[in-house]
Amino acid sequence: MRRAAIVTLLLPGFLGVACARDRDLLVGPSEPLTCDLLQDATNCWATTAAQVRGCLPGDSSDGILSSDRTACLFADGTEVRFETALPVTADELTRLSFRVVEPGGAVCATVTDDFDNRIVIEGETTAVSELQSSERFVLTCGGDIYEASFEEVSACPAGTQPTDSFVVQPDEVSFSLWSVTTPGPLFSCSR
Repeated sequence: MRRAAIVTLLLPGFLGVACARDRDLLVGPSEPLTCDLLQDATNCWATTAAQVRGCLPGDSSDGILSSDRTACLFADGTEVRFETALPVTADELTRLSFRVVEPGGAVCATVTDDFDNRIVIEGETTAVSELQSSERFVLTCGGDIYEASFEEVSACPAGTQPTDSFVVQPDEVSFSLWSVTTPGPLFSCSR
């Protein structure tokens, strides 16, 4: 019997967004991180997530997982290159990091989930999802800082909280980056 591990981080899977590991490193006053902001497709998490999605083939086709589990190759030549070879189950992961590489070889986007309540997504812009002190979310974009409690962000409509989820199995890998602009999986690949 094959077992699949679907992993979504932080209880229901919600993370906040920040550009520093410690609130003391952030400069300037903060504004409330509201559900309205998270539902706005122009917030930095949503726009950066859309940039990452834009680097991947638009036809929702599955890629081919390399035999060494270090890459996923799509028919148009786009590759997802994993920082380290993926284990055969999500239980064995300690970090998930990958680059989306265009057919010409240029890196279009990077995603890193360090499994320590922190996700970094980079396209043309950067957003860092972080839960601080197990109770505060921070969103920093272009010098603007937004904060809310875990409870406030958790109460927002499903799919708007900035987080990720993934499946890692012996013959399949899929990754989702959740935001108002990226519902559903970003990519899937199999062998």
